[in-house]
Amino acid sequence: MPHRIQLWSIDRSGSLEVGRPRLAWDNWFTCVATLDVAGEFSSVELGMITPYRHFWVDWAIDVAAPPQSWRGDKRWDSEHGEMSIACVAKSRDEVDAWISMYEGPGSDRERQEHLVFSLEVFVRLADALPSFLRLNYQ
Repeated sequence: MPHRIQLWSIDRSGSLEVGRPRLAWDNWFTCVATLDVAGEFSSVELGMITPYRHFWVDWAIDVAAPPQSWRGDKRWDSEHGEMSIACVAKSRDEVDAWISMYEGPGSDRERQEHLVFSLEVFVRLADALPSFLRLNYQ
């Protein structure tokens, strides 16, 4: 089970990392997402019930699909709106990603960043995310 997943942009100018996964007895899952662009870090704790964990995996699988099969953008929002990621296919093997983080539920302090990732990054994410989120996919 991975304890952290880090996604680096193609030019290595930024990354998105999720770490410190914890699953409580009542299936409430938490982790910390950290965005680093040009040495400026922002972190937010994400908490979610099981269906939102599955939504996240489904989104990662969709983004990992060949971009020519995409229709529009692929967007994921955390359960309480602390973070969102919107992706658009840039080319056959590159994905534009707009990442937004809020300090917490109801906060109006938002950080938005744009990074370009290789499609392979999302293939690896789709593979690692079920285990990270403590989901049993067969």
